[in-house]
Amino acid sequence: EVQGSLHRDATHQVPLYRRPPDLGRRSPYYTRKEIEHGALAGRNLELLWLSDPIDAFFLQIQAAGRVRLTDGRTIRVSYAGQNGRTYVPIGRLLVDRGAMTMDQVSMQSIRAWLTAHPDQAQALMEENPSYVFFKEIPGLTSDVGPPGKLGAPLSPMRSLAVDNSFIPLGA
Repeated sequence: EVQGSLHRDATHQVPLYRRPPDLGRRSPYYTRKEIEHGALAGRNLELLWLSDPIDAFFLQIQAAGRVRLTDGRTIRVSYAGQNGRTYVPIGRLLVDRGAMTMDQVSMQSIRAWLTAHPDQAQALMEENPSYVFFKEIPGLTSDVGPPGKLGAPLSPMRSLAVDNSFIPLGA
């Protein structure tokens, strides 16, 4: 769950984008760096606005989540598409640069590094050119997980991500 707003304001400056209508027709699509530097600005694709670019980054990696609005309401968001660029794990980049060892890499340790190095965080995140677009998932209660690839709700400690080029869905 991350903090967000329906409208851009002084606190919420990081857009969470809807799937662009030209995604798939324009190949290759914009990189993370190009998008974060304004390639989609002015196209009315902003679904929500977040206050923290690190939250936006991890929401894209997880591909689903909850956005807690300033009025207390929660909006559920889920994967709506990806820019077609190769995912580059920034944890591996941190290991390659000696900032941590492989056994230290976790979402928490990467987040801690990004927070502790604000002068390097944006550039590091931009080294992952992959970018995920979102859609709102209306009607889900807070006790139901986001829908997985087969449409069934994901369950904590029960669901897992699979690469269907190796493991067929439903196997």
